[in-house]
Amino acid sequence: MDSTSFGELGWRKTLIEGFEHLGLDGHALLMDAGISSSSPEELTGGALSDGVGMAFELAIVRSGDPALGLKMARHPLKPLSVLSHVVLSAATAEQSLRVAVRYVPTFWPMVTMHAQTLPDRTLVILGMVPGKRPVPPACFDFFVTMLISGYRIVTGQRAKLLKLHYPGQKPANPQPWLDAFGCEVEFGAQQCMVEVCASSVRRRIPTANPAIFELSERIAEQASKRQFGVTSSRVRTEIVKCLGKGEPRREAIAAQLGMSERTLCRRLSDENTNFVAVLDALRREMAETYMQQGDFNPTEITYALGFSDPSNFYRACKRWFGSTPNALRQSGLSLAPKPVSAPSAARSAIQRIARGMGLGKDHSERGADDRVLHQRRKSDGDRRLSPDPRRPKPDAS
Repeated sequence: MDSTSFGELGWRKTLIEGFEHLGLDGHALLMDAGISSSSPEELTGGALSDGVGMAFELAIVRSGDPALGLKMARHPLKPLSVLSHVVLSAATAEQSLRVAVRYVPTFWPMVTMHAQTLPDRTLVILGMVPGKRPVPPACFDFFVTMLISGYRIVTGQRAKLLKLHYPGQKPANPQPWLDAFGCEVEFGAQQCMVEVCASSVRRRIPTANPAIFELSERIAEQASKRQFGVTSSRVRTEIVKCLGKGEPRREAIAAQLGMSERTLCRRLSDENTNFVAVLDALRREMAETYMQQGDFNPTEITYALGFSDPSNFYRACKRWFGSTPNALRQSGLSLAPKPVSAPSAARSAIQRIARGMGLGKDHSERGADDRVLHQRRKSDGDRRLSPDPRRPKPDAS
């Protein structure tokens, strides 16, 4: 299953069907909110949160129903494909919840979800990746009712909620919210947090099947990687978006990816890398591209790569290439790159940034074997240049 179809199943289809159940044009709402047909790369982080929030705001205006978000969670497992098999075959609601926390970014890239277990209750914290617009309360209405409905389908029982901390202000008529959540509601809270009784979390799932759980979880993990690429690739793409604004921060990148900083570190560690290594490799590749093109001076490249001071870029060049930026630019495009990972999604992002900075139409490409840099430049007309393997490398002394 490709990433587009997974995106459709994960969130587009659910929103469209939910809006249409209430007599609204779901496709038109998503189109007007700017999230109807964008590519998966463009639908990450805060921009997607803003689009989903706008879709709910438009839906409330067109329907005249401020409680609209409470009425859309009709079939919460239907669009989740293999993930529905994972949660249904888990042994307990607690195991099912852990699975949901791990894989929610696969199907809802704008949502953050965390769980904390206490002796008498479990705290489920729902949020959205920060964007430029405030999150409308209708989004929390929708996601909390999705959680409640999903629990009822998986366990066959209604979850015993002790309290809901609700970020929205208390409405003129709070009864629809009290009826939907079935517990005490603290309006105007700092975050959306559901307190679930421990007995509900420990409840066994009637359809539990260890063999199916193991198999379907493995498929869900593979689907997650196909959806977004490996974590390091996703990190590279997000870094490219913010490099021009200064030094990328790990916690900020984690937030853009809809996960905690700790989760990001763990997933990168699973891929035998870390945030600093991913950032360093990406900067090195972009430095090669900019210096090979020859249109920018070292100071301009310094800030394009997010370094705070040119001296930091000079030291990085000595470490990467064994020479200073000025010496490299004068060496006739004879960089000898070390083998580095360059996923296609990240290379595409680099090319988009380069085009935006006026680097021309043609950019570097790395072969799968030797990763040798090819560069097209203007010199007596367009001609293809490639480093001569017999040419000596820059002096590292």
